[in-house]
Amino acid sequence: MSLPSQVRLHCTLLVFQAKCRIAWPNLRYQEKVKLVTELLSKEEMKNNLANLTSFHDRYYRSEFGVKSSRWLYNQIIDVSTLRLYSSN
Repeated sequence: MSLPSQVRLHCTLLVFQAKCRIAWPNLRYQEKVKLVTELLSKEEMKNNLANLTSFHDRYYRSEFGVKSSRWLYNQIIDVSTLRLYSSN
């Protein structure tokens, strides 16, 4: 008599979980990550999300798709320009 499929799946997942218990790698760059995350702004994230979702669609051939891709391109240029000037 075989086990029900849900029980077999549960047992398989338990075995898989036991086999997958490996040591986590040592964390590195925590200070650098902390410095970067301190520069992030929830308000700026909300504004960016609001801007990107304000386009009715983002299909690349539509008018809104072109506008959204230009907006995203300009955002990338702004961020990379800030990084370029702040690294000097």
